Amino acid sequence: MYSSSPTYLVDELVRNRVELPNLRLIDVGVSGGIHPVWRRWQKHLHAVGLDALENEIARLQAAEDSNTVRYIGARVVAPDGDQPDTGPTNYALHRASAYAAAAILDGRLAQKDYSSFLQFHKKLMTGEIAPLPEEANYRNIDDLMRDPFYSFYAKRFGAGDEPKITKKEGTIDRLLADIEFPSADVLKIDTDGYDFDVLRGADALLRSIVAIEIEVQFHGPTGPLANTFNNIDTFLRAHGFTLMKLETVNYGRSALPRPFVYDIPAQTEGGPIQWADALYMRDLADTNYAEKFRFSPTRAQLINLLLIADAYGLEDVAAELVLTKPDLIADCPDAAILDFLSTKTYGTTTTYRQVIDNFFENLAPAPSESSESRRHDIG
Repeated sequence: MYSSSPTYLVDELVRNRVELPNLRLIDVGVSGGIHPVWRRWQKHLHAVGLDALENEIARLQAAEDSNTVRYIGARVVAPDGDQPDTGPTNYALHRASAYAAAAILDGRLAQKDYSSFLQFHKKLMTGEIAPLPEEANYRNIDDLMRDPFYSFYAKRFGAGDEPKITKKEGTIDRLLADIEFPSADVLKIDTDGYDFDVLRGADALLRSIVAIEIEVQFHGPTGPLANTFNNIDTFLRAHGFTLMKLETVNYGRSALPRPFVYDIPAQTEGGPIQWADALYMRDLADTNYAEKFRFSPTRAQLINLLLIADAYGLEDVAAELVLTKPDLIADCPDAAILDFLSTKTYGTTTTYRQVIDNFFENLAPAPSESSESRRHDIG
């Protein structure tokens, strides 16, 4: 999802001691920790991580060395009375090889040592062992730990201890108001099935957010509150956000297992698409944006959006912001930023002027160099 370049614009600005606004990040589903990309803001990062696993929250807080990053053990829920759709669903993760593998590793469904995936699969198909839960997005499971997929990952992030699920819950607006952190620039959501709940409880928070990274499902119930891409996309577009990136995730069926992408029972190399990581941003280079969505960004929000776009590998979006919102960053000329973005994209000897001239002369961008050689000092 993030830029593959070894150097980001924020790195160069921090290195050259350019004064930057604070970046305020909310990470819902923070198990595993805040992504290292955001640490590039160094002292300018102010973040709150939330997760339902008390073990993981305690571990992260103990390991945290920044006094501007804190963690809260809480389940982020939808507004009161906002009930999810429990109707028919085509969600099929419970038939994926990753789901069955997690059940084996967790050991909760195995009545003996099923060391062979094929053996487990045969006994599962013939009914010799208890069937897997009907769905895998936990909506119909009273005790989350009864679900082997959830249980396996809960233990993984709980360092092997029996997971402790917090009883504290609330909408994201309510939880952030309690700690006096009511606004932010970036919202990241990865809750494995409750992402739309988080959004629907973020009425106040969304008024300040300029970028959202969220996990979206392509399968599930068909109602208007279902945690599916079509509902999330419609909701965010109505709030003035534009889909900028979509990285899909595939889960092969257990009937013919495919290799896992990572060394964990998760997405596979090929197979049906299940969900995706989606990036939404406010398209503030649109000269009519404020009129359309009644959102007038501050200078700090524009600078953060510029740096966020670059961090996600959207150098063209960042360049457009520079051109439409000139002189954003003091002590750093727009020409230097545009040259950095061009060099980061195309190579060490490529300036912004060369890219534009070459495009209009040849209807092609400047030739690209290897990513290892893309380095441009804006200082």
